[in-house]
Amino acid sequence: MESITIADKQVALCRMKIDDGWSCSSDRPDEMIVPIFPTVYTPRNEADNIYYDAILENVKEGDKVLVVGCGSGADSWVAWTKCKTKIYVIDINEMAILNTYATANIGGFEVRPVLGDIRDMELPDDFKNFDWVLWSMPHLGERLEENNYHDGDDGSILKAFVELLPKLGGKAIIWNRKKAQKFIDLPYEIIKTNNMGSVVILIKGLT
Repeated sequence: MESITIADKQVALCRMKIDDGWSCSSDRPDEMIVPIFPTVYTPRNEADNIYYDAILENVKEGDKVLVVGCGSGADSWVAWTKCKTKIYVIDINEMAILNTYATANIGGFEVRPVLGDIRDMELPDDFKNFDWVLWSMPHLGERLEENNYHDGDDGSILKAFVELLPKLGGKAIIWNRKKAQKFIDLPYEIIKTNNMGSVVILIKGLT
């Protein structure tokens, strides 16, 4: 099974590598140096690998993919290694949009970005009929010491995301905490977990 390794985390970059299943002669890159811009989340091996593994196992060639909360562009790259199509992205943070542009330039793939807050934004006409919607979401119910990537206790961001999903189509893969399940009123299943209380949830039946 293919999997992502994140190593050599520094202030300004991290290295991501697809571990196995690819040969040296493949035309797909097997390693990416991802720049991390100020105010943008840094992928972490212990927290994010299960999310990247879920993308690798489910996204197929030719799929139309939307990444919400695109951050550094790391998950956009992971998705692109499978679908080989333009990646659509949304983020509330302008630095994250710029960061994803930079990662796409390094990785040689195309992105279609939109800056905005999913809780009150109007999406462009081409942001529909997705095969997959992906998001490594703000943590539900906790505040991390070194940043502010959290969704409080009421799950307002998660609830807005679930409400928006039927308009986007396809299925969704999200990373969150186990308690996030109580805010999802669409058919779903937990497809990956780790010993830190993180889960990857596949939300299905949106089309």
